Amino acid sequence: MSTEARNEDVCNFIKNMCKVTLYTCECRSADVCEAVIDFGNLEKNFVECYKALSNAEIAMISQPHPLGAKIYLQKLKHKRPHFHKMLSLLLFIVTLASVFWTGTLIAQGNFELLKEIGLETKLPSTYSWAATYALSIMGILGLHELGHIIASARCIGSWSPPLFIPAPGFGLGTFGAIVTSRFRPSTPTCLALLGISGPALGFTISLLVLMVGALTSIYVSPELLPPAETLHSIPLISLLAWLVVPGAEGKAMIPNAAAFAGVIMIYIHFLNLLPIGQLDGGHVVASIIGPNTSRFISLITLILILVYALLYPTDLILIAAIFAVLAFFLTGLRRHPGAACNLYESRIKRAIIATFYVLMLGLSVPVPIS
Repeated sequence: MSTEARNEDVCNFIKNMCKVTLYTCECRSADVCEAVIDFGNLEKNFVECYKALSNAEIAMISQPHPLGAKIYLQKLKHKRPHFHKMLSLLLFIVTLASVFWTGTLIAQGNFELLKEIGLETKLPSTYSWAATYALSIMGILGLHELGHIIASARCIGSWSPPLFIPAPGFGLGTFGAIVTSRFRPSTPTCLALLGISGPALGFTISLLVLMVGALTSIYVSPELLPPAETLHSIPLISLLAWLVVPGAEGKAMIPNAAAFAGVIMIYIHFLNLLPIGQLDGGHVVASIIGPNTSRFISLITLILILVYALLYPTDLILIAAIFAVLAFFLTGLRRHPGAACNLYESRIKRAIIATFYVLMLGLSVPVPIS
C-alpha cells in the first residue's frame, strides 16, 4: 500500500469511526501515523475512539495540542486468538488439577490437627474436601479475572482469556492468573477501573464463600490449638464468623474447605491490593497520583511492610514482606506505563474507586494476635 493510500485509509477510519474533528493526519511509514484531532465530548468520545482503534489492531497514545490532542497510531501485528483460547483452556484444566491435588495435601494436614484434639469423627473424605477447596479457589480466581475482562472490554474494547498458572503442591496450588492486553487503558479513569474491577468482584465472592463455609466449620477453644493454627489474623474473618455463627466469639475456627478457601483468598486480595508496581493496587494508585509519583509510593509501601514484618514476624506478615519485595523488584522499579491519554478524565469516578480501594485494603490487612 502506498503512503498516500495509507494516509487516506487511516484518516478516513479515524474521521468516520471516531466521529472527531480531524485537522491533520499523516503516516510516516506503513505502520506508524500521527494526527491532530479534537474529540469534542472529551472522555466519552476518546474512549469510544480508542475502543474502535484497538478492535482494528491499532494502538494509540496522545499528547496535548492547542487544537485538542495530537495522537500517535501504530498498526500492530495480527494476533492468534484461537491459539490463546486453546492455551487458556489447557492451563485452566491443568491448574484445576493442581489446586485439587494441593487441596488433598492441605486436607491431610488439617485432618491430623483434628485427630490431635479428638475430633476425628467429624472428618470428611480427603477428596471431597479437596474438590470443594479447588472449586472455591478456582471460582474466586475466575470471577476475579472476569472483573478485569469486563473492565477491559468496556475501556479498551479488546481482551484476552485469562492464563492460569499452576503450582502443584505449593501454596494454593496456583500462582493465580493473568489477563494480557496489547493496549494501555484509554484514560486514568479506565486504568483505575481495570485495577479495581478484579479485586472488587473477587473480594466480594471471597467474603460470600467464607460466610457460607463458616456456617459448617468447627469452632473450638483457642487453648486446644497451637497459636500458629489460629486463623483469626485478619479481623474481618473474626467479625464475619461472629455475625454468621452465633456463639463463635472467643473461639477459634477450624475452617472447612470453603471457609479455608475464603480466608486464603481474602489474604491473597490483600497482597494484590498493595500499591506496588503493576499489582492491581499499583494500577489504582498510578491512576490517581500519576505514574511517576506511584514509584515513590511503591518504595514507601515496601519499607512499611518490611518494618511491620520486623516488629511482628508472624507467618502472614512475613509472606507479605517477601511478596512485596518480589513485586517491587519485578514491577515497581520501572515507571508505570499509565494510560494512553491523560487529557480526558473524571476525578469523581476515580475518587469513588479510590474509596472502595482503601476500604478493601483496610479490611484485609493482617493484624498480629497477642
